[in-house]
Amino acid sequence: DILEDTELVLASDHRFLLGNWIRDALQFAQNEENIHFYNFNAKLQVSIWGNNYTLDLYDYANKFWSGMIQNYYAQRWYVFFDVVIKSLIEGHPIDSNLLGERLFLEAELPFFMLDTKTYPTNTQGKYSD
Repeated sequence: DILEDTELVLASDHRFLLGNWIRDALQFAQNEENIHFYNFNAKLQVSIWGNNYTLDLYDYANKFWSGMIQNYYAQRWYVFFDVVIKSLIEGHPIDSNLLGERLFLEAELPFFMLDTKTYPTNTQGKYSD
């Protein structure tokens, strides 16, 4: 699977670890409430850039980092293909509003609001320069 392979390659280079980004953001947190705030905003900034799928800056600062491929982008692709396949089977055009809503509710919102994973800050595997 190309997404799994991409995740493995990115995990082998410290410059492509979502965990480092989140760790650096959490250094500013002074209490439990701030931890949630900084974690939320760190993920939001590198994913959809806002809190609504209709924003003009949607995906403005997207990053292809280890942690995001498997836990964010793959989920978006699963939703996209589900909507496209259902549209083809049912013989109607893709409803872009439905697609946007499902992407937000099923892939994006869970990533930056509900995800409690601890992402690695150390590389895994070895890459070649």
